Amino acid sequence: MTGDVSLSEITSLVSEHTGIAVGRLLSEGRSHPVVRYRQVVMFLARAHSRKSFPEIARYLRRRDHTTVIFGARRIAELRETDAGLNALINDLSEQIKALPEKTISHPAPNHAELQKPVRFIIKRPSKQQTKFVMRKCLGSDCGQSFKSFHVGERFCSRCRKLRDGRTGIDPRYESAAI
Repeated sequence: MTGDVSLSEITSLVSEHTGIAVGRLLSEGRSHPVVRYRQVVMFLARAHSRKSFPEIARYLRRRDHTTVIFGARRIAELRETDAGLNALINDLSEQIKALPEKTISHPAPNHAELQKPVRFIIKRPSKQQTKFVMRKCLGSDCGQSFKSFHVGERFCSRCRKLRDGRTGIDPRYESAAI
């Protein structure tokens, strides 16, 4: 573990070696090459820096540190079966080790950069618009206006509670509801 390599140096090395721009590696893009090389950055950052999973996630603008855990494990698994990926990581590791030593052994973390708010939009299915019709209750001597949310609804809630049937439709008006 080298320990003194910054995340921006690792990202720029991966970018130069793969031809994918740093901005695309830091973006929310989900295309296969971008995701794979972003995971390579996660793996190398974990192997060659003293940054924690949450710090790496914040740098890569990921929502959660578990994304970094998954990415690093995924690359570790793929290295065993993919010789090309293994050669790429070995080459990048050698380049990282060849980087010049820094004069400050333990630089202070840039807290301003780590505390930048990251905004995520959680897409949720929109609530269905609820449509209703104002109707007059057909109950005996009621005539109260109420909101009807269903086609067959002909009685207000008070009259429905008073009636014996559970269908919500008075037998006298059953033919009108159908």
